[in-house]
Amino acid sequence: GIILELVSKGLKECCRNNITSHYEEKYIDITRLVEASVNSSLDLVLPIRTNVGKELFIAFPFVGLVESPGAVFYNLNRQETRKAVVNMIMASLPAVALLLVWVCVFGVLFWICDIIPQRAILNRSFRVKCGEIWDSVWWSFVTLATVGYGDVVPTRIPGRILCYIWLMFSNVAIACFSATVTSILIAECFNSELTIEGSKIGVVNGSREHSFVLKSAGLPIAYKSITDLLDVLHVNTVDLDGILIDLYTASYHIHDLHTFRIQKIFEDVSTYGVVFRTRMVHIR
Repeated sequence: GIILELVSKGLKECCRNNITSHYEEKYIDITRLVEASVNSSLDLVLPIRTNVGKELFIAFPFVGLVESPGAVFYNLNRQETRKAVVNMIMASLPAVALLLVWVCVFGVLFWICDIIPQRAILNRSFRVKCGEIWDSVWWSFVTLATVGYGDVVPTRIPGRILCYIWLMFSNVAIACFSATVTSILIAECFNSELTIEGSKIGVVNGSREHSFVLKSAGLPIAYKSITDLLDVLHVNTVDLDGILIDLYTASYHIHDLHTFRIQKIFEDVSTYGVVFRTRMVHIR
């Protein structure tokens, strides 16, 4: 990554290009750093993350290179949006049913007030009357939707008065229905937000994020390295609710994370840098 490139360029600059870098990727426990340095098996260790402004890490010289502003919490549950929409639809069904009832009620009233008086002298069959009621309900529905095709219109004064009442009532009803659906959807989205508490969170073993999840009453699932953690994300059967990694790492691996939703960003300023063995202090 960029840390290794910075260190290589820094060593060449300090040593005037009279140096050849040989490195090996090896993951070690921080607690073994002292032992490894005393045994002179390591010249420098990177990347080490610690608080801003520190010049020593344990008992060894530390040089900060890149600051990280905090950690980012990714939500791995892709089903939450679908679940929220389904819950919104189910919760709004009573309101839809009530609207349909009012449509039928005003449709029948329109049939009584406007259509029956016009055709009272006609000897209509039951089938014809059912067709008239259906036309009246259709008028009520298109009036509710403020479409108004004009295929069915009131011609008598009682029918027109009823039309005015239904127009005003339907406008209020549609506004209330829209507000209800919006509030339900917002409530579902807020309720479906993932929190660290009680959730299975993927972290890098021994990292600051690992400690943060423990302090937040989460269930940390620790991985040896960020590479191992990211590899798990491509497995469909992964048993994780989310992952917590620092922002610097997230930006470097953005191509692996762009399909996941950022749930929250936690501010925790820290520094990535290099720990040197004591005899190498003069390189600084």
